[in-house]
Amino acid sequence: MTPGGNAGSCSESSGRYYLRIVDVGAYRIASLVDEEALGRVERDPNSGITISLSRSFYGGRLIDETEAIKVIASHDYVILAGCRAVQLGIELGVVDPRSVLEVNGLKYVQVMRSYF
Repeated sequence: MTPGGNAGSCSESSGRYYLRIVDVGAYRIASLVDEEALGRVERDPNSGITISLSRSFYGGRLIDETEAIKVIASHDYVILAGCRAVQLGIELGVVDPRSVLEVNGLKYVQVMRSYF
C-alpha cells in the first residue's frame, strides 16, 4: 500500500472511463473508473486494505475524458479509481496527491467538497 503514490505514471489505454451516478439521500455520488481497471481486486496483506472495483457497483456507461472532466467539476462527491481517473482529479485540483490510496498499483481516492 502506498499513500500518495506517483500519480503521474499512467500507462497507455483507451482513455475511456466507466461512469456511475448514485443518488444517496440529497446527494449524488459520481464514480469514475478507468475502463481497464473495472473488475480489478487488489489487497494489501500487511494492512488488510482491499480495493474492489466490481462491475456491479462501478460499472455504468463508458464516457470519454471530456465528459469525465465535466463530471468531476460538477459533482461534490466523486470516487476516482484507476491511474488516469485519479490523475485527472489531481490535474483539475480536486485531489491532493497525498490522499491517494494505492494498492498493488491500483489507485483510489474519494473527493468530498464542502462549502462554508
